Amino acid sequence: MEGSFGFHDYEEQHAKQSAREFERMLREDSYAFLDLVEVDQIYQYYLRSNDLKKAEQLIGYALQTHPSSADLYQKKAQIAVEKGAFEQALDFIDHARHLAPSEIEFLHFHADILAQVEDYEGAIQLLKDHILQADQPEEFLLQMGNIAQIARLVVESEKYYRDALELDPEFEDALYELAFLLESEDRTVEAIQLYHTYLDDYPYSSAVWYHLGNLLRKIGNYEMGLEAYEFVLAIDEDFGPAHFARGQVLME
Repeated sequence: MEGSFGFHDYEEQHAKQSAREFERMLREDSYAFLDLVEVDQIYQYYLRSNDLKKAEQLIGYALQTHPSSADLYQKKAQIAVEKGAFEQALDFIDHARHLAPSEIEFLHFHADILAQVEDYEGAIQLLKDHILQADQPEEFLLQMGNIAQIARLVVESEKYYRDALELDPEFEDALYELAFLLESEDRTVEAIQLYHTYLDDYPYSSAVWYHLGNLLRKIGNYEMGLEAYEFVLAIDEDFGPAHFARGQVLME
């Protein structure tokens, strides 16, 4: 049985100690080898501490030993995004992708950065250019749908989500995004039907029953909303939000 000081506490303390050792080396202008696993632990610690300056110093230090590490350039891109330096971020992620062209995570991040600078067309085209080589093309379609939704390209966004669900009918993330899009376009009845159709095939998804209950409650159909929440709790009695929502419906 795990005690009060658990594994995650140990990891946090270890990362904190490693960060202190790194900072001592900086102060003394000394050098010691840091492997990439240790760099990542310290980096994540700095992110949790919201200390971008030290995170940036760490990556610069690590690149002296690992100048061809794509992961380090991805981290430089992440820091640049956090600082709002998007042009720098694009340069760094482009370099990371050059070093590791098969790393799908970098491609998704590249598209996200393009979307943040409102180059929606470029972001979607980047994903389109690589979707045929993807092991999980539905993930590409989901991201394309999200970007199109941000750009208010409603028709395109809906198509990408539906294409993702056609590839993977159990893909709940695409289901939720499509339902949200329909709801935001005042097509709540269609969103409800979408959930019903999904549940006809996958009736044991407690999360989908919960989202269906929320939509039914929104349109004032409290009785069916309550029934949806009860299905949630029959599947998973520890589903806390459904207990709360059920109580609210009973009061309403």
